[in-house]
Amino acid sequence: MTKKISTTPDRSQAILNACSIPLDWRAKGNVSRIELARQSGIKNYLQELSVEETMACLDRHPQLIREWEMDVEDRRGSGGWAYGKKGDLYELGEVGNGMVFSRLATFESRTEACAVFALLSIAHYLDAEIPSIGPALKRSAIDTVVFDLGNVLVHWNPRHLFRKIFGEDEPAMEHFLSEVCNAEWNEQQDCGRSWEDGIAAAIAQHPAHEPYIRAYFDRWEEMIPGAIDETVDILAQLRALNVRLLALTNWSHETFPIAQRRFPFLTWFEDIVVSGHERLVKPDPAIFQLLIDRYKLRPESTVFIDDSIRNVEASISEGLHGIHFRSASELRAQLRDLGIPLP
Repeated sequence: MTKKISTTPDRSQAILNACSIPLDWRAKGNVSRIELARQSGIKNYLQELSVEETMACLDRHPQLIREWEMDVEDRRGSGGWAYGKKGDLYELGEVGNGMVFSRLATFESRTEACAVFALLSIAHYLDAEIPSIGPALKRSAIDTVVFDLGNVLVHWNPRHLFRKIFGEDEPAMEHFLSEVCNAEWNEQQDCGRSWEDGIAAAIAQHPAHEPYIRAYFDRWEEMIPGAIDETVDILAQLRALNVRLLALTNWSHETFPIAQRRFPFLTWFEDIVVSGHERLVKPDPAIFQLLIDRYKLRPESTVFIDDSIRNVEASISEGLHGIHFRSASELRAQLRDLGIPLP
């Protein structure tokens, strides 16, 4: 009788095989990562597989760390996981049409971050659980939510006003808003320039448009037709859960009192950082650092919500969780995904 020879790799070889998945995938090309994970033999050892063993394997083969980092870059934005700066590990979870960026954990070493990323990926490829992942992540609970205001909680668009002024002449309105009183001009007021100075500068450059330029400030309130009620409902539910609430908004210090007068829910915030008062605007990293320092925030337990993707990306660069706001229903799902028990 012929003795059957086992082809199952031993534990150390299986770990090396699994850690080599990105390298093998690049070399073989026509073999999927899932198939490589199955071929590695690692499935036999998942229940006892530790982060420390995986780190030791990567330390012995440091080129594999870069291979995993390249794997992150290949898949960035398509779901899954990705590294942040300073060796942090970030989760990219797609919810509806928006992107939720959820920090899983912070690691002191590049190797540890890579090892946990590798284990997360292997578990995903094999549709299996690796018990050592959970304790390694030590995910921090979200205790603070920071809202942008315009087009997150309050509708704002200068077209609400200028459609009344220009009537059916849509091209003339768009020309005015792109060439005369454009976003860059308005941002100067958000950054602290007085409306008097901003209007004078625009009139000096475009004297034929003086009545429309003056209307931008004189009839400014007509640009904000009302609140986004579905998001206000979420704000109220967060308040009921005793979540710490702050706001960070690009808004002129001269027009912000109008919003405060019209929208009582703005008093629900512990405080509101208004760019015009600070003479800083998003996405400048300085305004996020001001927020973190002033309110002694722990970035890993703070989430920032904004309708501008560049502002969300800037917040993530400063260590916050970031949610790109698209709709209230998606926001609710994204906050739940971060562990906040919204109804």
